[in-house]
Amino acid sequence: MYPLSDKQKGSWVGLSLALLATLCIIGVGWHTGLFWDNILFINTFGTSLYENGIFAWGSIPIETDPGHPMLTASYITAVWKLFGRSIEVTHLALIPFIFLFLVVLWHICQVLFDSIKWAVAAFILIISDPSVFSQLMYIGPEVFVLCFSGIAIYGVLKSSKIYQTLGLLFLGITSLRGMMLCAGIFLWDLLRHRKVNIYVYIIGAMPAVVFLTWRLITKGWIISNPTAAWGSAFGYENVMVFLHNFLRNGIVLASRILDFGRIVPALIVFVLLIIKRKAWIRDKRIIDLLLFTSLICIVVACTSLIIVNPMGHSYFLWIYIGILLLLIALLQDLPWRKVLYGCSLCALLLGNAIIYPDRIAQGWSCSLASLPYWSLREQMFAYMEEEHIVPQQTLTFFPWGSCADDVDLKGDKRPYALSWEEAEYVMASNVCNLDDETLDRLQRCTPIKRLEKRGVYITLFRITP
Repeated sequence: MYPLSDKQKGSWVGLSLALLATLCIIGVGWHTGLFWDNILFINTFGTSLYENGIFAWGSIPIETDPGHPMLTASYITAVWKLFGRSIEVTHLALIPFIFLFLVVLWHICQVLFDSIKWAVAAFILIISDPSVFSQLMYIGPEVFVLCFSGIAIYGVLKSSKIYQTLGLLFLGITSLRGMMLCAGIFLWDLLRHRKVNIYVYIIGAMPAVVFLTWRLITKGWIISNPTAAWGSAFGYENVMVFLHNFLRNGIVLASRILDFGRIVPALIVFVLLIIKRKAWIRDKRIIDLLLFTSLICIVVACTSLIIVNPMGHSYFLWIYIGILLLLIALLQDLPWRKVLYGCSLCALLLGNAIIYPDRIAQGWSCSLASLPYWSLREQMFAYMEEEHIVPQQTLTFFPWGSCADDVDLKGDKRPYALSWEEAEYVMASNVCNLDDETLDRLQRCTPIKRLEKRGVYITLFRITP
């Protein structure tokens, strides 16, 4: 037998890593249901499309329409039509896209780092990021955003029109954040090469342009739903309110980038960029990664900083990835690279254990800290059945959904109570990120059952008159 070439070795290593990571992601998240905004993007949208037609995007009720394209929901609905509506089927439906993203991620690492060893190091570090891992694990549109944007980014790195066009075609119709990423990739490609193949971006933008045109004609708005509970994205009363919100969003953006242990690799990158400033200015790879990360950050920030709606950790996944790729590029010729890499890896892994106090909001869907919630939820439901406490008597909060079926797709559509006045019990958890007023009111209720595991809790209260 002939020995394998470096390219063949790299392919086998990449496929093995992608397969192993896919199995790990599915294994860890198999018992999880729809969480946070994914209740809306998968179940609410999917149920409407299931009943009215896979591409009946206009059938979404106005009160639950955030203005996003519904490619993810259409795909999930098609899978439900073929194999049945269940959480297990929905998890299985994501496997091809998780695996494809991981394969593309490996190829991106290989393009940036000639050594297989450093490509492996970069791949492992990125998958260890709590937000990247959890967004691949939870059922939602971010799996598709990562997959299609990864294909487009790889196309830019390899100067492949086919990969660029395919990635952009699907990315722009996946979500509004996908459209923002398209703009960031365009700017990066333009500054990187000093020119772009404009036909690639015209073709790639066509689905998004068609969708936005259809939205404006049929709905009259794109981002800001004036009837939704979350209000207008640009609902400022005056200039001072705008400036206050802008400053607040800037602080939130910085906190998102540094959260869940990312502060360690981010600080290392910052310090190394200062220490090695004379060397990296001549390194095209580091300049390229700095350009990519900065442009993605600027494009996402330009939209995120000016809207009223809150920003989630999942908005900035490619910024996290860009920082980690920068870290690997900066570490390669350092004598203490193993120590710094180990510190960064440990910080990211331990970031999954971070749980903030009840009065500080946390991005529960963007780390593995929320995993105990799912077994506690089942235990609480079992207790309620034993005690004959029905959902109609029980007030819940986001992200429990309007009924159990919204989350687990098991068919229990008995609605929860809609207000304090019509409820006898209230079920609360720290994953709900309750506001101070609600927390104060819960202190006046009588706790009758509390379940807790690794810092996550669910408490059932009897409402005190």
